[in-house]
Amino acid sequence: MKLLAFLVAGFVAALSPTTHAAAVACSGQPGAVNDPLGDAWIPVDPDIVCTSVQVVGGQLVLSEAFGANFAPATTRAGFYLDTDQSAATGTSDFRTPGMGIDFHVAFGGTGFDNLVRLWTASSNSWSSLGFAFQVFDDGYSVSIPLALLDTDGALNFAGISSTRLSAEGSTGVLDFTAVGSTAARDLPEPGSAVLALTAVGGLLATRRRVRRGIAQQRRA
Repeated sequence: MKLLAFLVAGFVAALSPTTHAAAVACSGQPGAVNDPLGDAWIPVDPDIVCTSVQVVGGQLVLSEAFGANFAPATTRAGFYLDTDQSAATGTSDFRTPGMGIDFHVAFGGTGFDNLVRLWTASSNSWSSLGFAFQVFDDGYSVSIPLALLDTDGALNFAGISSTRLSAEGSTGVLDFTAVGSTAARDLPEPGSAVLALTAVGGLLATRRRVRRGIAQQRRA
């Protein structure tokens, strides 16, 4: 019986998202919004420390870090995304004035599943994106293709948190951040940066050769 329980526990662990003994790369990042400690609605609720939105390699990277009471099994992170930066479209939440919420991304609560869910304002419906998020010792991070959200990365966002109660249910919003924004930009991956520098170097070398050739012709 103990052997069976051990095997089942190992199988569940294998299906769970990887946990890293490191902090979420959130505070100080481009598009980061810090949130004060102790402002969760109830002291025992997950308390957001910061959220960030970055554009890397055609992906929208969403990160949310928590202070006290972070419990990966039940803590649910969320992002409101205003992808057209217009309050006139999407839906609204009194906690995030000035935002027209076009998408709501929700993830966390590994005690139920490790999938990322997306609510779309245009269809007023939820869907599962079918891929997992990363779990760190103080929060989560997930990458979503920009094409899936129909954005180039220029958007307004706000972080929210809640507690999952079941596979399909959770509490209301327990903590939220101020509205932040990020510009359309793509932080180059290391390989891309090297290629870009190589290309620039090649162009400069070509210009030098052309100038030397012109100078030699004039002297002749």
